[in-house]
Amino acid sequence: MKDVYKEAMDAIKAPDALVEKTLKLMLKEHKKLEGTPKEHAAFADLNRIKSAPKKTRWITHAALPAAACLCICLTVIVPRLSNREPDAHHYSPSLETPVPSPTPTPPITPAPTPAPTSESTPAPNIVEALATDNLATRSGPATEYRETGTYQIKGEYVRLISLAYDKNGVCWVQCEVLYGNKLRRAYTGLSRFDTSAFDPGSLPEEGPTDDRAKVIATSKAMYGPGDGYDTYAALTVDKGQTVTVIAVENEYAQVEWTTSLQSYRAWVPADTLE
Repeated sequence: MKDVYKEAMDAIKAPDALVEKTLKLMLKEHKKLEGTPKEHAAFADLNRIKSAPKKTRWITHAALPAAACLCICLTVIVPRLSNREPDAHHYSPSLETPVPSPTPTPPITPAPTPAPTSESTPAPNIVEALATDNLATRSGPATEYRETGTYQIKGEYVRLISLAYDKNGVCWVQCEVLYGNKLRRAYTGLSRFDTSAFDPGSLPEEGPTDDRAKVIATSKAMYGPGDGYDTYAALTVDKGQTVTVIAVENEYAQVEWTTSLQSYRAWVPADTLE
């Protein structure tokens, strides 16, 4: 019986540990039966095989292992394989619960920025007027202020900045002219411009002011608020002097003061005032 089992194992060559384990269990059971009477059916079959002719014995030895293998497969291996857990690495896609694909979120389109309008961002109030005469100018809006020269620019367009009235009701305008490679701001009469092409009322009007300041550092008197403007020759605003502030622009201040001779207006750095 032991030889039969050995032949059956050699015949199937099963690498599966389950088959090998089953055959070992059958051999173990056979050893328990070795002490039983010779009349046992298994030993009776074995004796008949041994007493058979060689040719018959060869067929029996060939058929018996095959039959044993078939019995083992049907009675032991197949049921056990059918009860095994499925391999974790193999799966049936049809049995899986489908995961819903996320719905794509539509891109957020920012609201268009409204184009600026004349109401929301008004354009700077820049007025250019045609000079109908050469411009005799002063540093302030009256004849009491220092003369600043006459500019031969008749027939040219000049930028106007503001207007003011003197004590006699004469209208003066602050204008900006180019002298050499520097700019100058000075005052001249409105009557020297062609007012039919623009509205003088669109210019900001200068009012009386009483904003007094003390000069804490001597500086040169300038024709305008910045390095692009010319400076007065031999005119300074001295430390300790008290001035009236007319306007502030680009960190510069337009100041006014009066001496025993006449009145003056000029621009100085704002940090020289207290």
